Amino acid sequence: MNIATGGPNGAGDNFLKLENGSIGKFAMRNTGTSFSGTISPSVPAITVDMMRPDSDTGNASIRLVLFGPGAMHNADRWTSTNPVTVPPDGVWTNYSFSILQSDLTHVLDQGGTFAELTSDLDRIMFRHDPGLPSSAGTSLSGSVGFDNTIATPAALGVERPFANYGVLSIIDQPQPGQISWSGDYSDQAWEWSPSEAAPLPGWDMNAMQFADMQFTSGLSIDEDFMATASFVTTTTVTARENGVVAGTLVLSEVAEQGLLDLNASRATVDNETGTILLRSGSLLDGGRPITDVTLIEATGIFSGIEQVGPWEGYYSGYYVKPLWAELDLQQNILEAPFVGGFFETALIGWYAPVPEPSAGLLLASGLLLGGVFILAGIYRRSRSESIAARSPSLRSQRFGAGNLLDTRG
Repeated sequence: MNIATGGPNGAGDNFLKLENGSIGKFAMRNTGTSFSGTISPSVPAITVDMMRPDSDTGNASIRLVLFGPGAMHNADRWTSTNPVTVPPDGVWTNYSFSILQSDLTHVLDQGGTFAELTSDLDRIMFRHDPGLPSSAGTSLSGSVGFDNTIATPAALGVERPFANYGVLSIIDQPQPGQISWSGDYSDQAWEWSPSEAAPLPGWDMNAMQFADMQFTSGLSIDEDFMATASFVTTTTVTARENGVVAGTLVLSEVAEQGLLDLNASRATVDNETGTILLRSGSLLDGGRPITDVTLIEATGIFSGIEQVGPWEGYYSGYYVKPLWAELDLQQNILEAPFVGGFFETALIGWYAPVPEPSAGLLLASGLLLGGVFILAGIYRRSRSESIAARSPSLRSQRFGAGNLLDTRG
């Protein structure tokens, strides 16, 4: 129901009022022609102003629901893992709904993946759904007012943890004291990892990492043959889509004391391959991080990422030396060159999405058509170029009735 006054801005400010009445489930969604669009990592949330009148009883537990392609009742459905609570206090409050996979639950699984949802989003819904997330929601007596539904990077300027897992192997040693590494994405947390947070947006099976390591000190070896050395590394993460570079993340890593166990009694000898494996990394020092990491540059799909606080690099693996039968094993380890290395890696820290320099994209205001509550969007401009032009993944025409997010491009 379109109410002519009493919105967040007071007298004369329209808002959309949803009442349960005889409708049954307390939910509101876009209607009319479906749209096909994408969810961009640079737009990780939808915000909305909501108010529950103080004459009502009980809280409203509102979740955002995202529908994949297909008939609504048969489409894959993802919903907010945690609802927002709208108390019956008569006060307009701005709420944020994350659209990151780590904050959503797949409540109706029809065989679709989250990647398919983000590339072909069909419908959006706000629904009262208390308790554990469900695919159906429930009824609610009374009403809730809605206004100013906005998709904008600024909506999630909040800090959030991340953990990128990967693997690295030595691919070259261009000169003494310098090592080049190459590696891939891993979709699971390592057993030794101190975090199980979701990865940064864009860190997936299409991403690779390349690292150039330069030692800034020689090896210092103690009486137990435990070696330490300092080094700096420039790591470049490259994401690709259909074989084309979609974004890069350039990181500077500094290690004041990397550890390497050169003790023959703790080495692993592989006679079949003629190699010696020497443990190195975080597990040798109580699981502490090896490198302090600074974000230098983020482009393309990574451009919506801003470093918050310290980032830390964890490494656990082995360096490889050749096995020389004519030498004592300890002497062999001390004299033989490195011929390889392989590591499990984890980049851990906090980040915040980078806001667009704009007011955002106002997606909804209230209308009542044919007795069906819908959302109609209004296109807001705050600079000479529209947000749609700057963000192809949210490219939009002026929204018609029934199109909450029209991203057909």
